[in-house]
Formats: sequence, C-alpha cells, structure tokens
Amino acid sequence: MTKSELKEKETPLVSVIVPFFNREFFLADSIKSVIAQTYENWELLLVNDGSTDKSNEIVENYKQKYPSKIHLFSHLKNQNKGASASRNLGVARAKGEYLTFLDSDDVYYPYTLEKELAAFENNPQADVVCGTAKCWFSWSKESEKWEKDFTIDLVLETEKLYQPPDLFVHNMLSGGRKAHTNCVIMKSSFAKKIGVFEENYKYSWEDQVSWAKITLSGKIYVLDAVLAKYRLHPASTCAVEMQNGQDVFSVTFFLEWLETYLKEQKIENADVWRSTRNFQRKIRFEIKIRKIKQLYRYIFPLHIRYKLRDKLTRIKKIF
Repeated sequence: MTKSELKEKETPLVSVIVPFFNREFFLADSIKSVIAQTYENWELLLVNDGSTDKSNEIVENYKQKYPSKIHLFSHLKNQNKGASASRNLGVARAKGEYLTFLDSDDVYYPYTLEKELAAFENNPQADVVCGTAKCWFSWSKESEKWEKDFTIDLVLETEKLYQPPDLFVHNMLSGGRKAHTNCVIMKSSFAKKIGVFEENYKYSWEDQVSWAKITLSGKIYVLDAVLAKYRLHPASTCAVEMQNGQDVFSVTFFLEWLETYLKEQKIENADVWRSTRNFQRKIRFEIKIRKIKQLYRYIFPLHIRYKLRDKLTRIKKIF
C-alpha cells in the first residue's frame, strides 16, 4: 500500500456531487478544482442531466486519468430531470461518509475540503458545516466590465455551531441570506435521513428548498472561510430572471412549497412561522414595486446591493 493510499484509508471519504447540463465551457474548471484539493480522500460523482454538447466527453477524459476516483452517471435514456433530481442520483450512488456539492460552472479553493473536514473533527456534533462564497466576475473580462468580485457576507457570527431552526429564521428575516450550495458539506447519514433535494422541484430557488430542510433539522457549524467561487455571467438563469424582474415571481413557488412543507412536517415553532410570514410579506411588497426594483438593479451593481442589504440586516439586529 502506497503512502497516499494509507493516508486515504485513515481519513473519511468525501463524496463530491456535480450535476451538469451542457457545461462544456466550464466543466473542466470544476473538475480540476476537485482534483487540486489538499484533502485527498474524495470521490467525484458527475451526473449528466441530459447534455447534448461535449460535456460527457470532457468527463470521460478525466475518468480515464482517475478511474478509481471519478465516476459518471446519467438518467435513464439521458433524460433532463433538473439539478435536484441529478443531485439525488449522486447521493444514491455516493459512498462517502460526507456529501458535498459543486455546481458545474463553479470552483472550489484547494483548501476547501480540508477546512470542512477539520471543522467536523473539531465539532463532531455538527450535522453540517458551511462557509461562504465569492461572487466571481473576474473569470471573464466582459463580466468584469459591469461588475466586480466580492465575498458574500452571511451576516452571521462565524466559527459557531447553530442549533435548528436558528439559521432558518435568520434566512427568512434577512431576505434569503444563506450559505451557497457549493459551500455546504454534510454527514451522509443526515442528508439521506432528511432527503435534502426535492426530486420534482424544477423552479428557481431549489437551493432555498434544500437550505430550509437542512436548517430546520440540522446542527450547523459556520466557518469563517470562503470555500468556493460562484461564477456569475449575464446569461445565467439567475441573471436573466433578475434582469427581467421574474425572480420575485419565481420565489412564490418556493414560498408555496415551504408553506406546505412546514405543515406536513407539523412544524409549530413560533419563530419559524413568524419569520416565514415576514418573508412572505416582503415578497408580496416586492411584487408590487417590481418596476422600481428593476430600476434599482439597473442603477446599482450587485456588490453594492449586497452591501446595502447587509447594513439593513445589521441595523434590524436580526441575529
């Protein structure tokens, strides 16, 4: 047994799940960022969500180089079933003690898994460890013309273990501020117990669905660390929705799901319901003033809008 194999045997396996759909221009960057991890005991599960471009060929090339660590899966008949269903397929095939997720156009920092596993070692009672992300525009000179990179402030005390439903309440009261999916790692047993991803949810805000499930039942350790680069570009689904003002309508699908979920789970916590009602009122108001909000977005770049919202959150002393 080699020194590297011995080291991996002594450390827990981390399953990194990456769903992809027609990502031939970015997918290699995501894969390489996993390969470059300083924490070596990982497996990479890439799930093809019905791609018709050269994404599959890119994955096959990396599979040949790392046959024991990189695995490729797809839906029956190469169907396109959405990110949540694809992540669920990855979860079902994962062998790791820990599960984490990476979007197919984003990248990890080399230290990401090492920092996350160290946090679990120091906080064994945690079900989940998370950090924050950098909004990444500088990958493209074109993107850099209209925005600049910035780190998302979770507006939370970091290096702290939070009990449920603290971070759910914080998310609702702060207007949706949460850890990015790329920056969340969880115990496999916990993920499979709660069913993190909703198979049939195909709207925007599917990340809020999973975060709601996680924060309502999981003990979460929040790291003071930037764990991933979140690639932003004008053609992304999120950017297009924000540009045309459709995002305030998309969030209504999430709120309908959330209301049903809270009732099905028989959640009676007063803070959970109060914060949810607060967020519902906020969204109803934003729908009424959506034209003004579009103008606000046109005038102020994203990093400025984030700073303004962070200041407002702190003034309200939400957390």
